[in-house]
Formats: sequence, structure tokens, C-alpha cells
Amino acid sequence: METQNFIVMLTFACCTMAHAVATAVVAIYARYKVQYLSLAWIMGLFTMILLIITPFSASVANGHPGLLHPGMLLMFVVGSYMQSIYTFGITMPGFLQWGRMWGYASPIIILGVVSLVAFYPFGSLTKVYSFSELADNILSPDLIMRIIALGMGVYYVINIFRLPHRMAYKTIIPTYLVGYCTLLGLSSVLYIYVCFNYSAQGLCWYVGVFSALNMYLVFQTLDNMARTLPLPHIDDDSYMLDEDTDENAQNDAETRREEDFNERNLRCYHRIQHWMQNHRAAWCDYTFNRDRLCEETGINRQLMLQCLRSQGYNNVHEYLTLYRVEELKNLVKSGRLRVATECDMAGFATVKTARLCFERTYGVKLDDYISEKTKVRN
Repeated sequence: METQNFIVMLTFACCTMAHAVATAVVAIYARYKVQYLSLAWIMGLFTMILLIITPFSASVANGHPGLLHPGMLLMFVVGSYMQSIYTFGITMPGFLQWGRMWGYASPIIILGVVSLVAFYPFGSLTKVYSFSELADNILSPDLIMRIIALGMGVYYVINIFRLPHRMAYKTIIPTYLVGYCTLLGLSSVLYIYVCFNYSAQGLCWYVGVFSALNMYLVFQTLDNMARTLPLPHIDDDSYMLDEDTDENAQNDAETRREEDFNERNLRCYHRIQHWMQNHRAAWCDYTFNRDRLCEETGINRQLMLQCLRSQGYNNVHEYLTLYRVEELKNLVKSGRLRVATECDMAGFATVKTARLCFERTYGVKLDDYISEKTKVRN
């Protein structure tokens, strides 16, 4: 028995430490990219939960909670909720706002309040240790609430797959993310099995698998960031100098670089223009941003900003927005865009942004322009 207690405590302690390290790493990434902010929060919450549970490892090892224990179901519902927004935060980070997340969590809040109000005064819950006892007490109010909680947890698990396809259907979801979601769903099946047939070993297996999946996601994040690191700053017209080149030759090369500064900016701008004109589908995806443009054109962020400013643009965002506004106008003129809510066809994430940018650029409201072109066609 002591060996089992030690194994449970060691499992929980190791998983807590792993999540703590993951939280620290992802939090650093979240400072620079909002798409990692939800993951940092979720990793931190799991760290806190595991930290609270670890001191009670002996109770976990020796406990006999029976079927569908409320505490295990609570962890299942809350955990499934947080897991279901993993992929959503990566594929469409702009949707993760406090108001929407509270709305998404409202079923859990309502269930918790109803359960607390309904059962707290009684101080006891129906405990079942076999399926026959479960069938006999299936109509008891607290078991009905537990079954509802189980269904709610399954609903959030399904959303792990459903949300990215439903809300970000035009975004290409990476293969590693699809595999991660699949394994995450299978691990939830293991947890449901433990809820019905509790064992300390089964719970340890689930916590271990769950932690391994989270670590995989964190390391994959590190790998993705490493792949998108800015390229070294190398001027197109730089000169390779031999080891025996004297100081005068180096000064001449430096002088030539200064003289060709404007020409270099113009060449970079033409490279960007050529890419934008031949890759419409890429920048019409509303997730396309400055980092993607730098990666696709092979120009680092400093040089990108420098060459765009030399042509009168304030920043990369303004440059992309003007392209998207022009695309929006062309779509309206051709009749392919008939209502403002279809603005995502031009790369805008929200209708509000599209209307604001269109009016700033052309001095005409987008809805009025659409109405005018519709009347002309009719």
C-alpha cells in the first residue's frame, strides 16, 4: 500500500512540475503572440489543480469514490472546457475574449450553482458502487445532475474537434494539431472509464498521458517558433571580402552600401509586391500577418518595415489592410460579395474592421457602396 501511495504521489508531483515549466515557457511566448495566451492560462490552471491535489495523493491511492463521483465529474467538465479552447486559441485567437469565454462556460456555471443550491443543505449524496446500484438510483436528483455533468463534459470534448472546423473553417489546421486533438479525445475516454471503474493506477495512467500530450503541444510550439525565427540581416548587395582585403577596400564596400540604400529598399519592395500579387489566397486568410509575410518573402522584420516606410506606408499592417480594402472593392464590383458579412473573403476577420477600413480609405461607407453597385447591376 505504501508503494502505491508513493507511485501516486510521484506521478502527481512530476506532472505538476512539468506543467509548471510549461506554463513559464508558454507565458514568455504569450508576451509576443496572443495565440499562446490561452494556452499559458490553461497550463497555469492545470498546474494549480495538480498542486492542490498532490498533497492528497494518499487519499487518491486508497480512495473508493464509486461510480460517477461528483468530484471526478467536476474535474472532467472543467478540464474538457479548458481543453476545448486549446486549438481554438491557436487557429483563431481573436475569438478568445472574456465575454465569449464566460458565455461558453455558462453551462458549467449554471450547473454548479444549481447543484450547490439544491444539495448543499442536505449534506449527503447518493453513492453507488455498481451498475445495478446506479440503475436503482438513476432517478435520484443528484445522480441526474451527475449524468448531466457527464454529458456536458462529453459536449466540450466534442468541441475539441468541432470548434476549429466550425468557427475557423477557412484556416488550415496543422497536422500535428489534428493528431494532438485526436489523442486528447481518446484520453478523455480513458478518464470516463476511470469515472465508472475507479482505480488509482488508472487515474495515474490518465494524468501521465494527459501531461505527456500537454508537453508535446508545448514542445511543438517551441519547434514552430524556431522555424519562424527571422533570417539573418544580409544585404542583397553585400560583398564577400577575402581575408587579405585591406582596410581601404572595406571602406569602399561600406560606401557603396550606403549609396545603394534606397535601391535596396526598392528591390525589397518590388519583391514584396510581386509576392502579394501572385499569392492572393494567402493574404486573404485573416490569420495572415506580418510574420507570415516576412517568412514567405524571406525578408526580416526590420528590413520589411524599412522598405515599406520608404514607399510611404507606416507599417506592415497598413500595407496589408490597403491590399485587403482594394480586394474588398473588387469583390463588390464583380458581384462576388453582396453583403458586408462576407468580408472574410478579402481577409478581414470582422465586419466592423472591414467597414472602418473601407470608409477610411475611400470615404464611402461599405454598405452604401455595396447597395450602389447592386443597383447598377440590377
